[in-house]
Amino acid sequence: MKVLVVSSKFPKEYSGSGLRAFNTYKRLEKNYGVTWDALASSTKYRWNKKYTFEEKEIYRISSPFLFGKLKGPIRKIFVMLDIAWETFFCLFYIIKNRNTYDLLHTFGNSWMIGVLTLFFSYQNKPVIRELVNDIDDPFYPPQLNKRIEKVFLKKNSAIVAISKKLGSL
Repeated sequence: MKVLVVSSKFPKEYSGSGLRAFNTYKRLEKNYGVTWDALASSTKYRWNKKYTFEEKEIYRISSPFLFGKLKGPIRKIFVMLDIAWETFFCLFYIIKNRNTYDLLHTFGNSWMIGVLTLFFSYQNKPVIRELVNDIDDPFYPPQLNKRIEKVFLKKNSAIVAISKKLGSL
């Protein structure tokens, strides 16, 4: 089995969920022979980059656009460019590797997670959405909410929570 692990952030950037995913898959790899690749977004780092964390290659997809202090229509334009960047590069990655993965396992919230969730579902491949943070809606991003919600009605996909509190949201 080969899993694509996708997190909105992943170590070297601080990420509790990314570190949890990393440690989980290192154990699964060691104990059960599960192979995996990791994709991540970032809030701290700009530009796409392959890097190594504890001997594991990670591929970060992050736009070059900085818009933190911008307001109004200019900010909206940069947010849309950021979404387009993330969507384009994650689709490019998964189309190039479409026959590589058997399962998608996601942590956190990013456009990349939503796009890949839909892609795997359209390919009839299982999707695991792991809730690790207190969020209003697990079907992120909100603009794709209704489509993503339908993915988890399929028998080959599941939403799991790391605690009872998160499971009751």
